[in-house]
Amino acid sequence: MKHNALLTSLTLIGLSALLASCGQTPSKPSVKPQEQIVAPRQEEAEVLPPPSEPELVAMREALIQAELALASGQPYRALSLVQSIQYHALNNEEQLRGTFLQAQLDSQFGSYTQALERYQSLSGKDLKILGVTSTDIDQSIYRLAVLHQDHANIVRYGVNLLLDTSQNETQVNRLMAIAQALSYLDTKQLAAINRLLGKQQQTLLRSVVNANALKRRDFGAGLCEAWNSASIPGNTLETLCTADSNIPANNKLLVALPLSGRLQVAGEAILDGIIFSHLSKQSTSELHVVDTHANDDQAIFQQLQTGQYTGMIGPLEKNRVQAWQSLSALTDARIVSLNTPEQSDSKIDAQHFYQFALSPEAEATYLANTVFASGARRVLIIRPQTDWGARTLLALRNQWDALGGTEIATATYRGQEDYESSLRVALGVADSAARRRTLGRLSGLSMHLQARRREDIDAVIMLASTPEEARSIVPLLAFHFAEDLPVYTVSAANDLPHKIDHKDLDKVVTVDIASLPPIPNETPASAALARLTALGIDAYDLSQLPDPESPLRSLYRGETGLLWIDEQGFVQRQWKVLQYDRDERKAL
Repeated sequence: MKHNALLTSLTLIGLSALLASCGQTPSKPSVKPQEQIVAPRQEEAEVLPPPSEPELVAMREALIQAELALASGQPYRALSLVQSIQYHALNNEEQLRGTFLQAQLDSQFGSYTQALERYQSLSGKDLKILGVTSTDIDQSIYRLAVLHQDHANIVRYGVNLLLDTSQNETQVNRLMAIAQALSYLDTKQLAAINRLLGKQQQTLLRSVVNANALKRRDFGAGLCEAWNSASIPGNTLETLCTADSNIPANNKLLVALPLSGRLQVAGEAILDGIIFSHLSKQSTSELHVVDTHANDDQAIFQQLQTGQYTGMIGPLEKNRVQAWQSLSALTDARIVSLNTPEQSDSKIDAQHFYQFALSPEAEATYLANTVFASGARRVLIIRPQTDWGARTLLALRNQWDALGGTEIATATYRGQEDYESSLRVALGVADSAARRRTLGRLSGLSMHLQARRREDIDAVIMLASTPEEARSIVPLLAFHFAEDLPVYTVSAANDLPHKIDHKDLDKVVTVDIASLPPIPNETPASAALARLTALGIDAYDLSQLPDPESPLRSLYRGETGLLWIDEQGFVQRQWKVLQYDRDERKAL
């Protein structure tokens, strides 16, 4: 009997453990940074009993150890140490150190609003005890604002830092970030920022408002005109805004696209955009179109070498872009390629060679930045088991790791039949259901416990390659208890506006080109072809810019987004961030 009683007790203990864990795999980390690093409010602090002297000594030691832990790259240890500190009981210097420490921890763990408030509360304080200056604090806020895509504070603190001319390269990057942020702000927002700045910075922003540069498509040229009248120390603006070359009034442009063969449909969609832009601007330029499927690179290059062409748009084929990178060094013609090579040769002096592509890898990188800016740090990634899915996933992972995010799990599917099974495993629902079955088997009872998903996920990144995939996967997320998780996806998941099924994609956040469709009163065959038409429009406009080699002057409001050309000749782009909301997609 004693043995039976013992076995019964052990069985009950085992069942209790299973009941406690059923449906909770795995649980969230025990440390909750965004909730536990908040200092007590004044009214809460007043009801706490005053700490004893030994408790004060322990709190002061915890503050010192937390500072050392953060400095040595142990943020979670620092976080656990500061949770026991009652800051109101410490002296002013210790409270200042605590505020600075918690601002750094907030930054580390994605609590942007709290970090911003804490850093801003240090303004006007004596910061010697912290070993930093007010400029250091401004730089911390500016870096956070860039990371979290806070355009107003990028402008406010970035313009503040323009007075520091110690590092010209840093200033160039900063000015480009400010210019890009300005494109999101209207005159009212700029005026609000202007009131917070000093006289020199006010001169800068006021000139932008007066010039009305925000309404120009040649955004960079408008800013250069506005900023040239502003008094800014150093020669940074002169470097950014110098215009050394001009497009002749009657130039001749060679357009090299695949107009037959496998890529014919894509080539024709791009050509539609080029012709539309050419005609709408009533350009006096002359277009000469050549089929790259029917002509090899040497034959096309011989035409370019005749000297009658000032520029070329193309090729589109990825394997041919590599060859044209080398050929471009042998001509003065400006070449806007429509793809990027597998391996770019940095040794080649391709001064007039620009690489412009609707790259899924670049888009995935931008999406990673967007998700990180939302405050999410732990993500579930969903992707197809295809070459496109593998390349997009790699780019996303590389950027997510660089930002400091964590990939909790990846759900990989081969087709529609895999959607549910891959999601069940990645969300932990399969493990939860298995524990429920085990519990029922051990108890001999019919268990009615509901399976649950894992709870350590902040957001879902869905790399759906078609709109049909997206519309199938999102409802399955809700079915498997993930309806509360924000979902982010790439442009391939989006259909044309009149084909959108908002019922399935409501609240999903996506990135896409600025205008879809790009040609008014035209209904393209698909969203993918519409994006290629937009690529053609922007490629033509970039080929006509007076001075694309000037970093700031290359800023252009295109159909595919805000564009600019970096020092390596890559055309960079800011996608539009949208959210599905019932009957429309709204810009965020």
